[in-house]
Amino acid sequence: MKLSAALLILVASFSFAKRRPGITCPARHTPVGCFFLGHFIPAGESAAFWNPCVFVSCSRNGQTVAITGCPSVAEPRQHAAIAPTLRPQGFPGCCERCRPVQQTSLVP
Repeated sequence: MKLSAALLILVASFSFAKRRPGITCPARHTPVGCFFLGHFIPAGESAAFWNPCVFVSCSRNGQTVAITGCPSVAEPRQHAAIAPTLRPQGFPGCCERCRPVQQTSLVP
């Protein structure tokens, strides 16, 4: 009984050990446009998002996805006249609602 339980635990630990953390790919490009978080942006066009609060541009050839974020400290109405959007809460208007920047390292 103890041997079968130990063997079961050993097999389970090996199955979990071989799993790799999921890699996410939030931005992708195609010849006709770009995808950002599942949203399609035609080549040569841009889109203002509110969550995440960013402005995403797709190059004319669809090869580059450019993401513009908020400044580290955004003042109220700092960006009110820039990049008009159909959704007033979208970038850059949403920047004033962003939390303060917390620096993290990309190196494990």
